Amino acid sequence: MNLDDKLKQFLDVTSGDARAKSANEVSEYKEKMAKSFEEYKKTAEEKASSQHEVTVATALRENSTKVTKHIADKRKELQDRQAELKSELIGQVRDMLIDFKKTDEYSAYLIECVKKAGNIAGDSQFTVFIDKSDEAYLETVRAFAKENTKAEVYISEELFVGGIRADIPVRNIILDESFATKLSEEEQKIIF
Repeated sequence: MNLDDKLKQFLDVTSGDARAKSANEVSEYKEKMAKSFEEYKKTAEEKASSQHEVTVATALRENSTKVTKHIADKRKELQDRQAELKSELIGQVRDMLIDFKKTDEYSAYLIECVKKAGNIAGDSQFTVFIDKSDEAYLETVRAFAKENTKAEVYISEELFVGGIRADIPVRNIILDESFATKLSEEEQKIIF
């Protein structure tokens, strides 16, 4: 074996080792890069998923806030409309009561209220008050009260639309048959 053959064999052996070593290093590098890429990909997916969850949660919160505000606005509109309707209804009833006061039945109603107070008072003295606007009925109510009860009838200083208020001291009762009180009680009962 001459020197050239030896050099060729040496070159073949060393270059084969170098190629094998190089191929091994490239393979290891590729594995490391693939592993690094998988870790990067996993981290990026987790980050994207987390960011997506945050974005969705933020959007849901914003949407929930908008819906809650919209519901509150609609509820306020409904309450305002209900209050308006309630006020209109009570106004219409008040007008009907004022119209009723102009009829002959109103005088009979006042007398029925005095009878009711007289039944509660029995043989005891009591005081009946009628509304200032009912001054035209004062003598009729007084005449009935004088003949059938022990009541004194006066015009009230306080306006109460119509009806009567009676003070029955023996029973410690104030009988309130005033239209103002009845309207207020009915207004409290109105529920939409």
